[in-house]
Amino acid sequence: MDRLSKLVLSAWLVLSLAQAILTELFHDEAYYWVFSHFLDWGFKDHPPVTAILVAAGTHLFPGELGVRLFMVVLSTATLYLTWRIVKPEDPRLFWALFLAMPIMVVFGFLAVPDIPLLFGTVTFFLVWRRYLEHDGWTTAFALVATLVFLAYTKYHGGLVFLLACLPHLRLLRRSSFWLICLTTLILILPHLYWQYEHDWLSFRYHLVDRAGDKWKFRFVYEYLGSQLAIWGPFTGILLWIGVFRKQMADDFEKSLRWVGLGF
Repeated sequence: MDRLSKLVLSAWLVLSLAQAILTELFHDEAYYWVFSHFLDWGFKDHPPVTAILVAAGTHLFPGELGVRLFMVVLSTATLYLTWRIVKPEDPRLFWALFLAMPIMVVFGFLAVPDIPLLFGTVTFFLVWRRYLEHDGWTTAFALVATLVFLAYTKYHGGLVFLLACLPHLRLLRRSSFWLICLTTLILILPHLYWQYEHDWLSFRYHLVDRAGDKWKFRFVYEYLGSQLAIWGPFTGILLWIGVFRKQMADDFEKSLRWVGLGF
């Protein structure tokens, strides 16, 4: 790793820890802090990873730092793993783009499910590229680990896997692919059973309760507009132009495009 990248990662870690200590929890973080006192296989709106991370952190440190500790660690790890995937020729451009994304800066330390989701997604991409290139059992089991982590973090993780697979349907001919799917399903059965026992509470909450009484067309353009906003009003436009215009160099980049456009 180049000197600039080490400096950025170190600064990110220090500043995120400082924010974790010096700022009060906001309502979502307090919400997951309450969950951390009643650990279970599932909760009303999300699987248990966020509550587990908060519980582990508060076991080590009191106060805001404990609640956010592992979020800071995972956000820093996410930056490092992204750097490993991209292996940028120009680190200055890479970090300028990355740090210009408001969503990444905001999610540097907050105790919310989005940070472990980002970490799990980047880890998945790192292993997925290896799996596309080489059908090995070690890689297959590493992929299971990342998928189980995603499944227990946030339901969006299932979309990441599905969309990454779509341009590579030939994988259906791999026996390891079916083993990955079956093993992942077995390992998430405790959460699915919890959902069954609680009348599929999380799915009803997201698909019915949160949706309100009536779908509105403005939801579409509000969502599309937010995609530009959260990635930066300028960097977001540049990134999406790149997604459409860049020629995909290999199978891995095809997966990246499908995941981006699929969401």
